[in-house]
Amino acid sequence: MTTSQASPSPLVTAPIPFMIRKIGIPVAIGAFFNTMFNVADTIYGGLISDQALAALSLAFPITFVIIALGFGFSIGVTALIGNALGEDDREMAQRLAVQSVGLATVVALSAMAIILSAAPYLLTVLGAEDPAYRQLALDYINPLFYGTLFFLIVQSFIAILNAQGNALPGRNFLIAGFVLNLALNPWFIFGGFGLPPMGIAGIAWATVLVQFLGCIYGAIEVSKSGLITRQSLKRDWIPNLGIFGRIAQQGLPNTIDVLGVSFGFFILTYYLSPFGQNTVAAFGAASRIEQVALLPVLGVNTAVLALTAQNNGAGQIDRIYETLRIGLKYAIALMLTTMILSMIFARPLMQMFTADPEIIDIGVTYIRIRTLGLAPNAVFFCASNVLRGIKRPYLPLFWNLLRFIALPWLFIVIFVTNLGYGLNAIWITSTISFFIVGAATLATAYRLLPPRPNSPT
Repeated sequence: MTTSQASPSPLVTAPIPFMIRKIGIPVAIGAFFNTMFNVADTIYGGLISDQALAALSLAFPITFVIIALGFGFSIGVTALIGNALGEDDREMAQRLAVQSVGLATVVALSAMAIILSAAPYLLTVLGAEDPAYRQLALDYINPLFYGTLFFLIVQSFIAILNAQGNALPGRNFLIAGFVLNLALNPWFIFGGFGLPPMGIAGIAWATVLVQFLGCIYGAIEVSKSGLITRQSLKRDWIPNLGIFGRIAQQGLPNTIDVLGVSFGFFILTYYLSPFGQNTVAAFGAASRIEQVALLPVLGVNTAVLALTAQNNGAGQIDRIYETLRIGLKYAIALMLTTMILSMIFARPLMQMFTADPEIIDIGVTYIRIRTLGLAPNAVFFCASNVLRGIKRPYLPLFWNLLRFIALPWLFIVIFVTNLGYGLNAIWITSTISFFIVGAATLATAYRLLPPRPNSPT
C-alpha cells in the first residue's frame, strides 16, 4: 500500500488567505450554530424557571468536562494527522484516525464513571446546598454524561476531517443539530405525543440524541474521506498503546488546557455564589453571549491549526509564519467588530434569557467589561494553535492555566477577598489576565517557531 498522496494537499500549496477562509468560514458558521444550540438550551431553562436557569449555570463547569475532553483530544488528532499528511504518510494518517476513535471510547467511558459519582459533591462545593436546586442540576448533568461516548466520537470524526482541510461536514452537522434541538427541546421538556414531560432533564436528553445522530453522519463522511475504511479498520482496530500514547501526548495537554477553562468557571462560580443565585444565573447567561462573541475567531483558529500542522510536516516554514501573521490579522479584526456589537446590544441580548432586572443588569456589566478581552483572546488562540501545530502543546497549556485559573484566582483573592472591591472587580481582573497572557503566548510562539530558511540563525 502506498504511503503517498496522489497530489499535494492544498494546505501546503494554496494561498494562505484563501485556505483560512475556506476552512475558517464553515467552522465559524458551525460554531455559531453550536453555541446557539447552547443558547437555546439556556433560554428553555429560563422558561422552566429562574431556578432552572441558575441550575444550568451551576452545572456548566461540570458539563464542560465533556467539551474539554472532546475538543482537547480533537486538537491533538488534527495536529498529528495533519503532520502525517504533510509528510505524505497516508498510512500513518489512517492508523491515527482509527486509533483516535478507539481512544475516544476509552476516555468517554472513564469520564462517565468518574463524573457521575463525583457530581453531587462538586455541586455542593459550588454552593448548591438547597436539595431541590442541587437535584435540578443533577437532572441535567446525568443524561449528558450517559451520552459522553457520542460527544467524543463526533469530535474525533470532525478532527479527522479538519486535518484534511474539510470543514463542511462539521458545519453541516452543527447546523442540523441546532435545528433538530429546537424541535426536540420543547417536546422533551414539556412532553406530548406519548412522551412524558422530563423538565430540565429533557434538555440534556435532546442533546444526547443529536450527538448520537451526529456519530452516524460523521462515520459516513469520514469513510468517504478514505482515512477510515474497511481495510484500515481490519488492519488497525486493535488498540495500539504506542499510538494511544502519541495521541495522548498531543491530546492530553489540550484536554487539560480546555479543562482549565472549566476549572476557571468553577473558581468564578465558587466566588460568585456568595453574591446569590441571581448573580450565578446572570453569569451563566452572559458567558453564553461571550461565547457567541468569540465564535468568528474559532474558524480562524481551526484553519491556523490545520495549516500549521500540514506545513510543519511538509517543512514549509515560511507558510507557517504567513499563517500566523494572516490569522492574527483576521482574528483581531473579527474580535474588535464583535466587541463593539456586544457592548451595543448587551441589554437586549440579556433580555432574551430573563425578565429579572437584577439578572439583566449584572449580565450587561459582565458583557461590557469582559468583551474588552476578545482581541487579546484572539491573539492567544492563534499563537496557541501555531504551537500545537508544531507539536508543542504543553506551552499553550501553561499559558491557558495562567490565563483562566492562576491569575483570576490571584486577582480575586487580592482585590475581592482582601480589599473588598466587590463583584465588578472579578470581571475587570479576569479581563486583565487575557491581555497579559495573550502577549506572552504570542512572544512564545515567535520564539519557538523554526527559523525561516533564508533568515540568519
